Amino acid sequence: MCEFSGGTQILRLFAGAGASAKAESTIKSFDDLLHLRGEVAASAKAKGEVGGVLADGNIKATLYLPWKSGLELWIPAPTESPSGAISWKSSPDTTLGFFRISLAAKAEASCGASLLAEGGVEFKLGRDGKTQKVKGTRATRNAAQMQQPKLDVTKVEVKADAGGDLKAFAGVEAEASVEGAFEWGRPQEKVKWTSFASVKPGVSGQAGAGAQAAFHITYDDKFRILMRAGLCVGVGLKGEVEAAVDVVNMAEFAWWAKTQIAYAGDKNLQYFAKDAFRTFVAMYTLAIAKGKEIGAYVGKQFDEMRTELTDFIRTQPRAFLNAIRNAHDSLLNSLAEVKGYIVYALKSIADRFDEWRLEATDAISRILAAAQIRNELENVYQFTSSEIAVKGNAQVARNEIGQFVGTSQLAMVESRMRVDPAPGFGFVFNDSAAYRMQQGTALAWMDPKTTAGDGSQMA
Repeated sequence: MCEFSGGTQILRLFAGAGASAKAESTIKSFDDLLHLRGEVAASAKAKGEVGGVLADGNIKATLYLPWKSGLELWIPAPTESPSGAISWKSSPDTTLGFFRISLAAKAEASCGASLLAEGGVEFKLGRDGKTQKVKGTRATRNAAQMQQPKLDVTKVEVKADAGGDLKAFAGVEAEASVEGAFEWGRPQEKVKWTSFASVKPGVSGQAGAGAQAAFHITYDDKFRILMRAGLCVGVGLKGEVEAAVDVVNMAEFAWWAKTQIAYAGDKNLQYFAKDAFRTFVAMYTLAIAKGKEIGAYVGKQFDEMRTELTDFIRTQPRAFLNAIRNAHDSLLNSLAEVKGYIVYALKSIADRFDEWRLEATDAISRILAAAQIRNELENVYQFTSSEIAVKGNAQVARNEIGQFVGTSQLAMVESRMRVDPAPGFGFVFNDSAAYRMQQGTALAWMDPKTTAGDGSQMA
């Protein structure tokens, strides 16, 4: 959907709001304008002059891409062969939730009209190579996809799209600078859209090289997400757009990242570059350990956080133990790699301090209860290691955990856990009544259009 202010009456005509100026009063449609019907023909003798007719004002257009009610992210459901190998099939699908880009585009009226007239929006870098911009572009649209847009996040190859024949602004590179956000629909919240990363005019200049999914996350002084908008086939989007995760967005970003992995069956979607992922795990673990907001560590590097974490556990084991026992949402929203490292640290504390062994064992049980599905628990075993986000021996870890909590207790935990994820439901401890009620996909979450509004990128 596109909303705008200022500019010219022609823009309002494109948007279906009608026109009041006398010279436009006989133009009934955009098609009339292109074919120079009505009184506007007196001032525009060819299509190539339309841009000049419009370029007499500035606008601020608000774009919701590709649709105000969101784009559904999904993956083909993974299936396991008798050999244990995982393959991706096309059906059934696994939903990962809803995503959209909201942008405020500042532009001359010619660009605003181009956004409306050309049929699509293309993200591109400005001539300086450092500024994100958008422009109108020809793009093929698919009616079914526009009605219920979906994106398979495992895809990385963008198909060429020649677009239609409509080119109202031939030879005009009308560009708009952009500012906005990446937004998602939280689990069990179908009305509210929440920002988890900021789109700004200036970019880091990171390329999509090495991307293995629709989202590519890197880290320098903050996490940066490159979204390949051109993968959204049939909805009129082209190019790539970058968003940065600022301090205020870190908790929301962490929650979004967790839902993506959890709803995929605790599979690695390969959104993160390897170094960025280890940094994320270290940052999240350190935040839980010290009872702080994860945003407090934005800007710090992996080695620095690893040293701070290990020193804290070694010198203040009591404080670490208390922090884990008191953690709630941060524990539920943590990845298996975080849980595994914490389990290893708790085992080490129990071995060093016999008087705290019972408390450490209770804390380990709490970690296990925070896992959402069986595969996440298996990953917790796998990442129970002295190194952050590094695989260990899962069977050895399971046996050692069983020695702490009891083998029968561990078997009971495993038996009560779901095999399949429950997209759209919030994360709860697996020993709760609420957990037993979560089955399948939350239906209300799957239909955000009913209360979240509707509309496409175009008015």
